[in-house]
Amino acid sequence: MWAFNMETREMVFLKDYWRADVDGMEKEGKIYALLESNRVPNIAPFGKGNNIRNHMTLPRTLRNDIIRRAGQVSFQSVVIVYH
Repeated sequence: MWAFNMETREMVFLKDYWRADVDGMEKEGKIYALLESNRVPNIAPFGKGNNIRNHMTLPRTLRNDIIRRAGQVSFQSVVIVYH
């Protein structure tokens, strides 16, 4: 979706999604930084991105029987801004 960056006064592309909150899962922003540092062509120019603090959920299939499950996966809300 498009958004307006109040700091730079320009239009940016905003990506909002849920990612699995599991050990070893790299943040998308870190991956983009690595790709950019290695001059990988044809990727969206990464601006900023991070987890939204205290904004997690369990999928409905797990929530319904959470008592019977062990090791369920929660999901972290993430926002990425490309410019």
